[in-house]
Amino acid sequence: MYKITHPSSDFSRFFKQVIGGKDVCMIRKNVRLLVLDENSQYSESIRECAEMTHHSFDLEVKCVEDEGEARELIKSWDPSVIILDAYLPKSNSFSMLEGYLAELVPVIMASSTLSREIQRSAMAKGAVGYVEKSENFDELESLLTLLEDVSITFEQRH
Repeated sequence: MYKITHPSSDFSRFFKQVIGGKDVCMIRKNVRLLVLDENSQYSESIRECAEMTHHSFDLEVKCVEDEGEARELIKSWDPSVIILDAYLPKSNSFSMLEGYLAELVPVIMASSTLSREIQRSAMAKGAVGYVEKSENFDELESLLTLLEDVSITFEQRH
């Protein structure tokens, strides 16, 4: 899942200057992020951070609030990685993770508070990572790097 970036992109213009003016096409990875969280503000913060920073991948973000919507999008959209809220009001996130999600796509568990207990439980049930939800720009940028790493590692295994 890669796409060719047109030679007129900002990075391509910079790279053309570095290599002496030749046209360049870059291959960029396309990461499809599904955020399963009742609060869409978190996914909006991720999307805004991705738009403001220049990563080596393009990020598509979709946010759903419940398990039913998530199942539909997993089938129809084939996300690269999922961020799953540890505390969903209508579903048990840990049962979802252990029951089917971890088999289908890499899952990063997220919660509003940093908890070693949640982290241990999530990792034991198949999550590939755990993050504290934050709208801090530096922490979101670190999350974006993690998303790319996780999706590449998962693709290499399958």
